[in-house]
Amino acid sequence: MYAKQFVLILLIVLLSISCGNSRSKSPGPEYELASSADGVPPPPPPPPEMTEEMKSVDLEKADDEKKKIADGGELGKEVLERKLVKKGNLTIKEKNIKHTVEVIKKLLKSYDGFLTRESMARNNYYSTCQLSINVNSKNFDRFLFALDSSKMNITEKTLSSEDITSRYIDNETRLNNKKKLEQRYLEILKTARNVSEILEIESKIEAVRADIESKEGIKKLFDHEVRYSEIEVQITDEVGGGISSSRGFWGSVADKLEDGWNGGKSFLLFLIAIWPMYIVGFLLYKSIRFFLKRRKGKTKASSL
Repeated sequence: MYAKQFVLILLIVLLSISCGNSRSKSPGPEYELASSADGVPPPPPPPPEMTEEMKSVDLEKADDEKKKIADGGELGKEVLERKLVKKGNLTIKEKNIKHTVEVIKKLLKSYDGFLTRESMARNNYYSTCQLSINVNSKNFDRFLFALDSSKMNITEKTLSSEDITSRYIDNETRLNNKKKLEQRYLEILKTARNVSEILEIESKIEAVRADIESKEGIKKLFDHEVRYSEIEVQITDEVGGGISSSRGFWGSVADKLEDGWNGGKSFLLFLIAIWPMYIVGFLLYKSIRFFLKRRKGKTKASSL
């Protein structure tokens, strides 16, 4: 009986030992998390294979980058800002031209602009004012919006924009090349041996400097055109058929009488202005008369 109990206990001990060994060989999830946190992390999964669409997108991006660098030329790998020249033409019809001009001048002060030309013309039917203004290109659209908001009667509006980026880059490249050539000539001038070589090199330097000044002048002109936009404004106070039709019959008669009086004064002033012609005509008349009398006297003498 004791032997059976001993054998049963021995079997239980052996089973417990075998279970412990199997647990030590296959660690649980807690052990795996600890080992991954303390040790080296597992390698990432391999990237997915590129499809044809992904390859075409990458090629397009590469072409765009090459194009951006090519557009920049020698100015660097940064994308060059486009050089745009903006212009505009406006026609405004208002009864009070003076007030309209004052409003435009106030708006110019607010939007970094200035007036370059102002001219006025007037006749019996309408008055016209021509304005040439420059506005900072950054405020170009806001200035036009302010004119629209001021409730002016803008009858015509023409806006244009010219891209001069390629011309700007070409002039900038030529200018840099001319400056490099000037520096090269100055270095050669230091090694000149005689007077003739010095004079020849100096003449070339003068020609290069003339080209540099010309290119710098073009650059300044481009910069001004890009920075400030030109706007031509025409303001007229013409209403309906003009002043004569609005004043009635007797008003028109008075206008015509005034036109006749003004025409008579103009004719009288014209007659006064040509006074030298009177002297020339009088001398010519006397000369012809003297010549005819002399010829007539000779004829009578020969007949006798």
